[in-house]
Amino acid sequence: MIFRKKDILFNVLEAYPSQKFLIYQNSVYYRNQTGLNDTPEGHIDLYELNVNRTSDKIYPFITKASTRGAFSTVSNSPFAANSQFNYGDVIQGSYPMTASISRVHIPQGTEFAKFTFVELYSGDALTVNKNKKYITSLRNTLSYYTRMSRHFSYESNIGDLVWNKGTQELNLISIPSIFFGNSIKKTSVKLGFYLSGTLVAELTDRKGDGELIQTTGPAASSEKVGGVVMYDHGFMILTGSWDLDDTTEEYDGNATDTTPKWTNFAIGLRDPEGETPGVNIPSASYSIDFQGVNPISTLTMFAHARKTEFNISSNPTFVEKTTTRASIVNNKIVYHPVKIKNVAKSNYKNYEENYEEIVYISKIGIYDAAQNLLAVASLANPVKKIKGRDYTFKLKLDI
Repeated sequence: MIFRKKDILFNVLEAYPSQKFLIYQNSVYYRNQTGLNDTPEGHIDLYELNVNRTSDKIYPFITKASTRGAFSTVSNSPFAANSQFNYGDVIQGSYPMTASISRVHIPQGTEFAKFTFVELYSGDALTVNKNKKYITSLRNTLSYYTRMSRHFSYESNIGDLVWNKGTQELNLISIPSIFFGNSIKKTSVKLGFYLSGTLVAELTDRKGDGELIQTTGPAASSEKVGGVVMYDHGFMILTGSWDLDDTTEEYDGNATDTTPKWTNFAIGLRDPEGETPGVNIPSASYSIDFQGVNPISTLTMFAHARKTEFNISSNPTFVEKTTTRASIVNNKIVYHPVKIKNVAKSNYKNYEENYEEIVYISKIGIYDAAQNLLAVASLANPVKKIKGRDYTFKLKLDI
């Protein structure tokens, strides 16, 4: 049969996978699971390779040749230097490839020179913290989100909305896109701050405009905006510097006791360079909940087997075994009529039903206009086709 226009449908299904992270001390737990072998806790494995291997692990490799193919982690200089890689050398990578959330604490102070990242020195002392580069690099991206809320503004001097993200203390949470897909779903974000197992404060984006509003916690800070979430880019910038509780611990990681704030939320997370601050606050734990937006393109095809079609099988068992299809007579090939096996079942013992054209459909092949086989759909169980009945098979493919 030939697919008609109405037999082929293209749809996009939007899935919202739920994600949950728990941070305690210096450990991250993803969906309350522990890591498998070489996959660290709180990480997701990109290809899920070597998860059950302790030896003889597989790895990616490229041979250095004139095509100049190399891994993206190998820069031009080491690749070109024959002292490191000669032509014919094998450049190896490693599995697993994993990803997890990270945190950057950006202290209050002077920012990098705008747009140039020039470090400012005073004598021999560096006056700009190295982490300031992260917020400076997000300046243009924050400007893109100002259409949603003024709280995305890099600088503001309007009424009570006075700040400069380049100089104020910030807490930057980074979520790789492998966890959320196309974007983070609006109104799905929840950040929980726990002390001794009790939720003392919570931020949610209940308006769906990127503002993280405190919905649980001290009455004095209720309904305050404690930060923003950049849905398409996977960043959460926490600015809330008010006290969430009266207790004090080394939340800043610098051996100085301070009260819990949103700016020290999730301390213990590694930074983008893989370093962990090494905190020891047994009473504090943190949770990050959100949903991703994952569009799945789906191709649906309806394959029709009409009454007068596909009533003959290409299976060799379709004919009687004793039947001879061709023979050589007087140096000539003579074709004989073949007897098709009667598979019609009778309800009576030792009684053969009259012959009926019956075939069993077990596979459906999909061809292009040039009769090239593109795909084969296998049925879980063969379907009995009777000549007097039309059949339609629904084929579905995620693309």
